[in-house]
Amino acid sequence: MMSQSSKWWWQRCLFVHQQVLDEFSPTIHTALKNLLKEALEKEPVVQDPRSWILFHLEAAQICLYYSEVVHSKTHVESSLDLANMKLTLVGEPLALSIASLKLILWDGEWEGERRSVDSQPTKVSFRVNKNRFITENIDVASYRTGALGKRTRFQEKQLAQLMVKVSVSRNEDVIPRVDTKHLPKDLSLDDEVRLNQIKFANEDDGKFPALLPLEQAVVLATL
Repeated sequence: MMSQSSKWWWQRCLFVHQQVLDEFSPTIHTALKNLLKEALEKEPVVQDPRSWILFHLEAAQICLYYSEVVHSKTHVESSLDLANMKLTLVGEPLALSIASLKLILWDGEWEGERRSVDSQPTKVSFRVNKNRFITENIDVASYRTGALGKRTRFQEKQLAQLMVKVSVSRNEDVIPRVDTKHLPKDLSLDDEVRLNQIKFANEDDGKFPALLPLEQAVVLATL
């Protein structure tokens, strides 16, 4: 009989196996669903909150791969709760947005072929992977909202920018601090056109607390 931690590693192996295949495997999909269900309904695969955060993040990616957006969102929300984090996207119309989703269709027209950027979309399609797509109805009124700011050095008009607001009530027993002095440092872009960071009209916009690596992973999974 497999231990709970062994089942977690088996889950990881199955997902990697699925990703290297050209087609979706119903057998692997069923096995992954059963492992996730067992981990949530029976004996926990891990005991400490930090590992539970990692488990939910991995489960969210698995669910998203199979276009199970609602389940993916549930796992992301669980990781946010365990990490005592609150995250708000300003200027984002969809209920759930993942960094790997790519906008490809706008009102039934391919991205880059829209007749007018001022047209009001009702349906937006996103690419999950090379074989799967998600189509969402969006709130037109909120699609172009966001924090005003400039992205380029020569930009004169401030435009609405997607912004993330993050608040953390940190418990170091859950997510301990790590030594980051040996990690690579940020390298300034120093581009002739694009700014290193968005210059917001309101200086308080775009600011959030210094996040630990696991907290950054939670934010990236939510976007």
